[in-house]
Order: sequence, then C-alpha cells, then structure tokens
Amino acid sequence: MLTFAGYPLVTSMSAVLLFEQEKMANSFQEIRCYPKKYRLWGSKLVLSDCLSIATLTSTWLILGQIKLALVSFLLVVLLEHIHVGLTFFVDQTKNILLGFLEVLFIIFASNKALLNIYVLPVILPVNYIFQPNSLYLLLYVGYFILVTCIVLWGIRRLDR
Repeated sequence: MLTFAGYPLVTSMSAVLLFEQEKMANSFQEIRCYPKKYRLWGSKLVLSDCLSIATLTSTWLILGQIKLALVSFLLVVLLEHIHVGLTFFVDQTKNILLGFLEVLFIIFASNKALLNIYVLPVILPVNYIFQPNSLYLLLYVGYFILVTCIVLWGIRRLDR
C-alpha cells in the first residue's frame, strides 16, 4: 500500500506542469481564442490521465494484481482531476504541499487508521483494499463528478 504514497506527488507535479505550460503560452490566449476550449481542456485532461494510468497501473497488471491495478487506476484519475482543478484556484506551491498532505493520508490509511472515514476522497481506494465495500466506490464516483465539475468551473473562470 505504501507504493501508492508516491501517486499524489506525481499527479500534483504533472498538473502544475500542465497548467504552467499553458500559462506560459501567451497566458492562455491560445485556449481562450479556441471556440471549443472545454473540449481542448478535456482532451488534455484525458491524455494526462491516460499517461498516468499507463505508467502507474501497468506495473500492477504485469504482476497480476488486478485489485491493486483497479485501486491504482481510481486513485490516479481522481488525484489528477483534483490537482488540475486546484491549479485554477491556488498557486503551484500550495498544490504540491497538498500532494505531501495526501501522502500522509495514504500512509495513515495503509495502517488502517482511517477506515470508515468517508470525507477524504484520497483514502477511499486504499480503504477499499482492506474493506471491499461498495459504498467506497459509490462515494468515489460522487467525488470524481464533483471534482470534474470544479475543473470545468475553473476553465470557465479563465475567460474572465
């Protein structure tokens, strides 16, 4: 379970790099002029998710750990969306500091100290390993939809 502890840092740094790359390219002028900017940001997010998934979950599939590959997939996708959404509202230092905080949450969750805690979305996939409860996955989907809506709101906020 401690191998999942590196995921928040990887996703926070990749989200910061994605955002900074777009910010340096004429301060989002390219995206603002594009008529289908939501589709453009969505494709960037999906591509970033696919690259993270391909590198982080393929190891578990090669080792034959399907449950750990599923949990890794869920954790990486949610973290990627959380950190991309945060880049619209906070600076890069706070985003990376939140990644360190999420590492601590995952370490405590791997020690079973945070079982049956449903308000921290980062620990839900880790808790699912210890207690296969469908409520964890249902809440995870709810958090995923909420975070994706926040990302879309952040994209809309860039127009102002």
